Amino acid sequence: MNNIKESMFDGIKYLIDRAISKAKFDRTEQGTIISNLGNNKYTVRIDGVEYSIPSSLPSSIVVYSVNDTVLVTYFKNQLDNAYIIGKVVK
Repeated sequence: MNNIKESMFDGIKYLIDRAISKAKFDRTEQGTIISNLGNNKYTVRIDGVEYSIPSSLPSSIVVYSVNDTVLVTYFKNQLDNAYIIGKVVK
């Protein structure tokens, strides 16, 4: 009986994750700055994966440092439309 419950849970989780990944809403994730690539772009690690992401603010206003925790917004949930919106203040 437990195997049936686990299978049902796994199936539901798969369907939910799939639906969320295709949804057309903005989402925001926390990431860590790994390196400054220049030209206002940074390597950011989010959930163990590294991405090259631009900052929404010009470098004359803010420059992020290695190990800074930042917020990254995915416009319409698209990785190609991701940008750093700011630093997380602890």
